[in-house]
Amino acid sequence: MMDVSCKELRRRARESMKGRYGKSLGVVFVGGLVSLFGSIFTTGAMRYGSDNYFVAQQRGEKPSLSTAFQGFSKYGKTWTLWFLQGLFLFLWSFLLVIPAIVKSYSYRASYCVMKDYDLGVKGSVTESRKLMWSFKAKLFRLRLSFAGWLMLSCLLPLIGALFLEPYIRAAEAEFYCEMLECNNVRYYDDTKENTEKAA
Repeated sequence: MMDVSCKELRRRARESMKGRYGKSLGVVFVGGLVSLFGSIFTTGAMRYGSDNYFVAQQRGEKPSLSTAFQGFSKYGKTWTLWFLQGLFLFLWSFLLVIPAIVKSYSYRASYCVMKDYDLGVKGSVTESRKLMWSFKAKLFRLRLSFAGWLMLSCLLPLIGALFLEPYIRAAEAEFYCEMLECNNVRYYDDTKENTEKAA
């Protein structure tokens, strides 16, 4: 069970973005722009890159804007993951909207899991479902805690574009890393492995 409150996750998100807000905004903006003009072909790759940018930022690393494009180095996997998630959610929607929404929460960690555990498409979806099993309600509450900001962003769209989306993504990265800790999971560190091989 995750004992950390939504308020604390939001505080950590703000802390992780200190001095890096411009980059965080850039990742969201570039990701959205690329996805807008080629959503069928680029959404999976951009989601992989942007999700892992915010996770790296949470871990105290200093990711560059180029991190947002990491998914293109695994284009086949990230595109297939995006396509299968969409297909699964479409099929689940035939059982009414609620089951589809619940499943969308089950799949939420898939892109981060793909990188952290160096897994393929099927393994990433399966591992995400396992990790999220007891935490879907917590993620729902975290997103719900932004309700006031979301209403404000409807009145002032620039707030949503320039502030809210990076804030939400950073908070979800905090949630993901806290979830790993609650599951006693150590993520796969390919950088460390490559360093050890070089030595």
